[in-house]
Parts: sequence; structure tokens; C-alpha cells
Amino acid sequence: MKFQSLDDVLKNLVKNLGIEAQLLENEALVHWSTVVGPKVAKNTKAEKIKNGRLFVKAKNDVWKNELMFYKADIINKLNIKIGKPIVQDIIIL
Repeated sequence: MKFQSLDDVLKNLVKNLGIEAQLLENEALVHWSTVVGPKVAKNTKAEKIKNGRLFVKAKNDVWKNELMFYKADIINKLNIKIGKPIVQDIIIL
């Protein structure tokens, strides 16, 4: 009898339940603060992600502009952190 590691069992369970994409998308929310840094994280909030679109609330117009300027870089860093190209766009609210 061959035993699987707990990691392998969980990966198979997630795949079989069809929730792998949702879990990966949620990692974008989890890693937001780390990727953007404390100053930006204090003035923004990643609220939800749906179909590769990350919805972020900014404190004011200054922070909206800041996010727009660094949007491509943030998307790239989030996808590197997640390990897959999950975040396709950032919608700034």
C-alpha cells in the first residue's frame, strides 16, 4: 500500500472539487499587502477578485492614480507570488 502525503491528498481534493481557480484567485487578496508594501496597503484594500479581475478600493484620487501608474507591475508581482497568471486586471474603485 502506497501512502500519499497530506499535501498531495489536499491538492487532489481541491482539483476534484473544482475549486483550484478560486483558491488561486483568493491568494491575490492574501498577498496584496505584501506585494504593494505597507504604505500602499494602508491606503488601499483588495476587496474581491472575479474572473481574473482584482477589485481594489483606494482611499482617494491620489491613491487611485498611484495604483494606475503601477498597475502592470503589481499584476506581475501578484502573479509571481501566486505562481500562475491569475490576475489579469486591476479595477480601481
